[in-house]
Amino acid sequence: MQTQKAARRNRESYAYGSILAALTQGLYPDKKHAIRELVQNAYDGLALLKVRHPDQEQKPVKIKIEDSSIFVADFGIGMGEQKMREYRYLGFSEKVIGQAAGFRGIGKYAPVALCNRMIIDSSPYGVPRRFRVVIDAAAMIRRINEERNLPLEELLRAHTSIEDAPAAKSDHYTFVELQGIRNDAKRYLDVSELKAYLSRTAPLCLNPAFKHAQVIEKNLLKYVPGHLAIRSEERRVGKERRSRW
Repeated sequence: MQTQKAARRNRESYAYGSILAALTQGLYPDKKHAIRELVQNAYDGLALLKVRHPDQEQKPVKIKIEDSSIFVADFGIGMGEQKMREYRYLGFSEKVIGQAAGFRGIGKYAPVALCNRMIIDSSPYGVPRRFRVVIDAAAMIRRINEERNLPLEELLRAHTSIEDAPAAKSDHYTFVELQGIRNDAKRYLDVSELKAYLSRTAPLCLNPAFKHAQVIEKNLLKYVPGHLAIRSEERRVGKERRSRW
């Protein structure tokens, strides 16, 4: 009779065919949907901050393109040590269908189809620590292409890492960097294209130039429980020294 550990290891080996193929080929037909996933996760972090700490200022989600990297930042509830450790693996999610916009623990890995590395920095509300998870997407995809039936847990353990450092207790944020956008995804470095796409698909505020925007937003806040529309900021940064937001 198989032990629980052996059974779990066997299931992870069989997970190779479906989940890892999805990682290498992309979870979405159009790779820029992976960026929408990051914006939706940022939205969820802001929505949770609003629920738990309604007096806190709601800052905009920020999207920055610098050289060959794409950044998505939010100043929402942040993620603590346990959630960041879970971020290294697939399938961990507390999101409730209909209440959160993300892909329930899998969509967070969608950007590995775009970049060489993912770097996630997060500081949880009220906790003076900053946690960083690094996902070596290039090495992960290389091993997937070279080895057959590679156990999922082994792959993720070998090519992800976590560390932590002190932070200000007032900090609360999640910053995601897609570092080294791959050649087949370079067109997603176009700010105007991303802006047009996200304006159609992400949970953003209505364009203030739209004459009915204020009336619609007011009614949404009044009649839709939990409604939250977020502002966004986009920036294109040149080759000057990088600074975190």
